[in-house]
Amino acid sequence: MSVHGIIAEYNPFHKGHQFMMNQCREQGASHIVVAMSGNFVQRGEPAIMDKWSRARTALLGGADLVVEIPLAWSLSSAEGFARGGVEVLNALGCVDSLSFGSESAELPALQSLAKAAVMPETIENTKKYLALKINYPSARQKAIAESCGESTAQLLENANDILGVEYIKALNAIHSKIIPNPIKRIGPGHDSLKQEKSYLSASQIRKQLIAGDFSCFDFMPHEVTEIINTQLKLGRAPVKIKNIETSILSKLRVMDAVGIERAPDISEGLENRIVNCVRSSITIDELYDSIKTKRYTHSRIRRIIMSLFLDLKASDSKGTPPYIRVLGFNEKGQELLKQAKNTSTLPIIMKSSQIKELDEYAQRVFDLECLSTDIYTLAMPTPLPCGMEMTENVVRV
Repeated sequence: MSVHGIIAEYNPFHKGHQFMMNQCREQGASHIVVAMSGNFVQRGEPAIMDKWSRARTALLGGADLVVEIPLAWSLSSAEGFARGGVEVLNALGCVDSLSFGSESAELPALQSLAKAAVMPETIENTKKYLALKINYPSARQKAIAESCGESTAQLLENANDILGVEYIKALNAIHSKIIPNPIKRIGPGHDSLKQEKSYLSASQIRKQLIAGDFSCFDFMPHEVTEIINTQLKLGRAPVKIKNIETSILSKLRVMDAVGIERAPDISEGLENRIVNCVRSSITIDELYDSIKTKRYTHSRIRRIIMSLFLDLKASDSKGTPPYIRVLGFNEKGQELLKQAKNTSTLPIIMKSSQIKELDEYAQRVFDLECLSTDIYTLAMPTPLPCGMEMTENVVRV
């Protein structure tokens, strides 16, 4: 048995993702397990389709088992997102390698960057550059260049290489036996809106789906488009942040700086800037733009705003995810689950009722999932009542 792990959002699943699955199979993967974001994703927005539907697309696209990265890690920085995904896969105890898309696919260079990123001198130099009022990614890249050289550090300009470095960092931090396995990425860049051969980025596909332009179906496997069509007909997709925009602004308008500073990624008085900007903003995009400075990236701001809306605290993602929540599996995935019963270092959750048997931290993590899903369903074209987190069944294909 050769088990490849993948950390993903599949927002939505497209032919580039299927290509990566096929590459894993060609490299000898007998089983593929995916650690996937839930209903809110790392860019600080609701996923375009719910996590159970996206798990089904992953299984039809080549995965055997899909488990969830809990909200506090899904809605985190690249470092936190990577750490959550790696810790979930590592806890299964049966994953041999972590496969990930990479613009460079240069494992030695990515390993050097991961090592340099945690060196004390890099951390100090990053602080030095931050003092010049530049954003964290740029400050860290400049600091790492002093250790690895400018050409190697330039890999940190690539979205997937950045995540690759964070995956390797996380594997090293927990002394995992999982082997990093970069796979050369094909198609347009991470957030590109351009077509490249038979591939579109997930960003462009989302944009077209929201606009009602279904020509993007040509860039997704047929099985996936069937699921999307079903969700469209049910009024459960596309899920849009605009549908809850007023709710987000309303929540923020009644918050003070003390409440805001407890959220993840708040530092250096950013809470005061948010309070002031909230008072003058009447749309969510206006709020993002007014908070943004050279120091703070749009993606960081989006995550902070969504974390505030969903009541996430900085302490919620400080530890290891307290359980492994199964979203879906097939026959091979069932084999993995059978093995994981003997190897997993975390409880494996198949039914929401099992959470009651776990500790207070696990209950807090799951309560956040329930709250966020209840809000998520309000962003659907046809809103749903509360309770979806408790009523949806594990997907089996």
